Amino acid sequence: MTTPDAHATPRALRLTAVLLTLPVVLAACGGDGGAGEEGSKETSRGDTATGAKPHVDFWDAAQTLKKEEGTLVWGKLEGDWKEWHQDGSLSVTGQYEGGQRVGVWETRNPDSVVVKRTRFQGGVEEGLEEQFYPSGAKRARATYKAGVPSGTWEGFYESGSVSERVVHDELGRKVHSKGFFEDGSLFHETVIASETGNGELKEFFPTGEKAREATYTEWLIHGIDTRYHEIGAVRMEETWDRGQRVGISRTFHPTGDLAAEGERVNDLRVGVWHEFHLNGKLRMEGRYNAQGQRAGEWRQWHENEALKAVVIYKANAMAGLVQEWHPNGKRKAFGNLVTPNRRGGPWFFWSEDGELDVAQTAHYSGEQRVGDLTEEELAKAVEIAADPTPLLPALPEGGAPKGN
Repeated sequence: MTTPDAHATPRALRLTAVLLTLPVVLAACGGDGGAGEEGSKETSRGDTATGAKPHVDFWDAAQTLKKEEGTLVWGKLEGDWKEWHQDGSLSVTGQYEGGQRVGVWETRNPDSVVVKRTRFQGGVEEGLEEQFYPSGAKRARATYKAGVPSGTWEGFYESGSVSERVVHDELGRKVHSKGFFEDGSLFHETVIASETGNGELKEFFPTGEKAREATYTEWLIHGIDTRYHEIGAVRMEETWDRGQRVGISRTFHPTGDLAAEGERVNDLRVGVWHEFHLNGKLRMEGRYNAQGQRAGEWRQWHENEALKAVVIYKANAMAGLVQEWHPNGKRKAFGNLVTPNRRGGPWFFWSEDGELDVAQTAHYSGEQRVGDLTEEELAKAVEIAADPTPLLPALPEGGAPKGN
């Protein structure tokens, strides 16, 4: 019961994009070497003349599994620093001077493969940073000046081909980026003027056909954002206001007919949203609350306009009574979700000809069949099947717009 969303991104490129755009965060703890709730900390009295004292933190209360180890000098970390995964393998190595990271820091996965190597000076990134796949293949290369992104960054597929290339201005802002499919064809390109922060974004299908067009104003997506089907027809139209989607959002079938429509406020879906079949008939109707979550009663219809399902959402998860119907109007399923998305209690299922499906009809707990129905419950099934009318009140009046 979901609406198709943004143009799909190749997995390796999507991973690389996250690596290239998120701030670099190493697993090292701060100066107090704070331990987790289940761990314990051991810091000796140390040398009163030099102020140096060892610091060790453990994963366990019995102090058998080291979590981190270093030296404190007058309360600041100094010298070698190490961290371990909970399985005992080395996680992070580096050095501190006066409580600040310096030199080369390396992060390893539990298989002892270096997945990140970053150079620090005065507590901030300086120079080359390298990231690697678990296989050891290069994943990304980035450079920093005084903690600020600098020059051209590159991301790579595990095969070695370039997945993304990003150019930064002197303030560390992205002014030109290109993403590539693994075969080298262009996936997306963004060009932004350093002087104004204005520019444009374009995305492409592997065939070279355009997939998306959007504009930037003062470094944020702003204005109309249009996405396309591969045949060239418009797939989605949304409006952005300085980085957040607002107003009416619409998606379309490849034929140009309306597929979905609703409102966004501060990037969140709100109010009643509608989806439509290709023939223009209403497919789904339901409400999003102020937090952008599905809430209350949601309904679905078959292409012949017969009711398909009525469900209740609470905080984006189905909970409560669920009712389903076949295209001929006869009931298909009836039961309760006692926890979000989990069946509980008696559930009834019927075939399209109205016969009770004894193979599925039963008592359920946590999605597992746990027992047969009683004679009284089986009689209830006959009563429910005889009346296909939904046992929930209708949605508030207001009328769904037509699909065409």
